[in-house]
Amino acid sequence: MAQALYRAGHDVLALDKDSARVREVTGDVTYPVEGDANDERFLREVGILDYDVAVVAIGSDIQSSLLVTVLLNSLRDEEHQRRVRRQGPQAEGEERRPFIIARAQDSLHASALSRLGADKVVQIESEAGEELVHLVAMPYRLREFVDNYMSVAPDFSITKLRVPSKLVDCTLREVRLGRARDKYGLVVIAIRRDKEIVLNPDEDETLREGDVIIVGGRAELLERLLESGEEVAVETRQ
Repeated sequence: MAQALYRAGHDVLALDKDSARVREVTGDVTYPVEGDANDERFLREVGILDYDVAVVAIGSDIQSSLLVTVLLNSLRDEEHQRRVRRQGPQAEGEERRPFIIARAQDSLHASALSRLGADKVVQIESEAGEELVHLVAMPYRLREFVDNYMSVAPDFSITKLRVPSKLVDCTLREVRLGRARDKYGLVVIAIRRDKEIVLNPDEDETLREGDVIIVGGRAELLERLLESGEEVAVETRQ
């Protein structure tokens, strides 16, 4: 995953306490560093708070993955509070960096990671690696709402997207979402509502709190939707 992100043009800091593994990725990431991510001082020294995303991809060592997640969450919360003290209350709503993605071995591990501060938890098998790469590379606003990402073709993907609060009680027609020719250029394939699935929803279908829409389109079009989600202009077309 680290190599794939690096090839895509991202700055990648790869941390591992195993020197052999660090040597393996030398030349394939921006900064290969040997060290213990369980050490708070070490995380500060490598500048972990300067990165947009932190992926806790520790394998079978569940205890370490939980500890690293706690440390990352604590460090970014401390930095956020410092920023609020410097800049005032207007900084409260700013993004807390890094966004923490953690890998879980099972559902119990996943639940613990979420409770300890992970923003997104994936139970990932080897064939799902591409999904994690896309998730890391997404802008913050997109990662916040996306549940799953599946690449169907180089220029087309299918994504499950939790409905932002601003779109609740609006119809697909009002938010101009649902047909490829509409504002966001996306196609709504289905809406998951509790245990019900609404396939090929009508433009007059009303979005409800807790809905998950399954949309198809290009990643940059999904970004447009999420970036405008808090300020979306509801329009009724005749």
